[in-house]
Amino acid sequence: MLKGFIEQISETAISGWVYCANFNVAGHRLLAFDRDQCIGAGHIDIHRPDLEAAGMGQGPQGFKITCAPGALKRNARLSVRLDNSDFALLPLAALKGGEPREVTAGLFSATEARRVEWMARQGWLSQDQFLALLALNGLGAYQRTFSRSELGDLPLARKAADLYLEIMCLLFRSEFGAAQLQSHALTSRDLSQLDFLLIGGEHGFVGLFGGELTAEVAEGAHMPGGDGSDAAAAPVSYRCAPHQLLLVHASCLRSLSLAKDSGVQVVAMNAV
Repeated sequence: MLKGFIEQISETAISGWVYCANFNVAGHRLLAFDRDQCIGAGHIDIHRPDLEAAGMGQGPQGFKITCAPGALKRNARLSVRLDNSDFALLPLAALKGGEPREVTAGLFSATEARRVEWMARQGWLSQDQFLALLALNGLGAYQRTFSRSELGDLPLARKAADLYLEIMCLLFRSEFGAAQLQSHALTSRDLSQLDFLLIGGEHGFVGLFGGELTAEVAEGAHMPGGDGSDAAAAPVSYRCAPHQLLLVHASCLRSLSLAKDSGVQVVAMNAV
């Protein structure tokens, strides 16, 4: 399984690393995109002793993609993709020296987390709701499986959207309606749409469902002080089947891979 991280974005270059335990990534070509426009290319050709010391393989795993001056705009929606594959890396923040993405406001403090536990003990929250709130607040990701009996005659898209809305209302203690949701179809042949995931909607969380996918998640990167930038602490892989919903904060999402010829539905909150 491919993993990686964009470590630095300057005015003319993007650098980071890519690792896979199953095959040698050395020499493979990478492409940098701003939305659907290719703005640079490079290869995995830099030796990284730090990754080797962390037990993440040997040989070149680092990369540096040089881009034309002015190509890396401050409001760019960047992604770095492995050529001829569905693998893509997302940046942690904007240009070096620029302001990082604002951490989502409204998540639980330690006191509020204790209140949530108390509400669960009183039976005001279901076990699923309680686990989702704790996972999203602390880890930035939560995976939920829908059984056939649970779905019944209800379409998966409706069930996933309803659950996303329910959890967002509880997480942010606000009344949201279905009219505030936006949905989007992402295919393995159209990863240029990853800018949708970078935005993550008004509150930063997106829901992914309806396809076979693998998401590399830096757990806790959405919380203050949690940037998930330690190369030795590899992101956690979340593998989802079509009947599973992955709720994840955009700041925690490091890469997304879709099965060949597969698609996935994305749901998020509209920006006001």
